[in-house]
Amino acid sequence: MARNALIVLANLGLGEGLMREAAKDPNPLVRRTALHTLHQSGLGVAAFRQDPDPQVRAEALALLGEAPGAVDLLQNRGQPPGP
Repeated sequence: MARNALIVLANLGLGEGLMREAAKDPNPLVRRTALHTLHQSGLGVAAFRQDPDPQVRAEALALLGEAPGAVDLLQNRGQPPGP
């Protein structure tokens, strides 16, 4: 339910404070949703770099353009980097 509420508020352009609180939720799914809604709203997501869940951290790094190989994949039209 918390995840759905975040999505609705983000779609309405509301709830920045609630999204920031959801970033601290014990449930990784709620934190991932907060990460994506904050990012889509143009708000900072750098704090997610230190999330305890590896999947949330990986998604944050990808959104920030810091994931290993992220730049290579974009520059090579989705093809893996060469040797």
